[in-house]
Amino acid sequence: PLATVERAPLAICDPGSMASDDVLVYEHRPKELPSVYLFPLPILLTLPSSNPEHHWYYFSRMTPHECLVFKTFDSSGSVPHNGVGVHSAFDVPGTPSDAPTRESIE
Repeated sequence: PLATVERAPLAICDPGSMASDDVLVYEHRPKELPSVYLFPLPILLTLPSSNPEHHWYYFSRMTPHECLVFKTFDSSGSVPHNGVGVHSAFDVPGTPSDAPTRESIE
């Protein structure tokens, strides 16, 4: 983060708590690609469905001196069996409404 996270912390779902049916895969076929784009088409994107069996972990009050590394792609096998989970941000109950918005570089 660019500053200490006060609102919408990063959350990671443990891929071991996900089933294949929890992941929806869809094809994205952009009309135009950047000239330096080298990956195969279509672009396969994944969206998780909600499941009370999912184990989520979040990182509160991350500072600019902390970083989190996690796998977002692996060509060996399908999600989540290849160890790729999902990540998101979420609202923490009780966070002041005037808390600064999270800023990060993806």
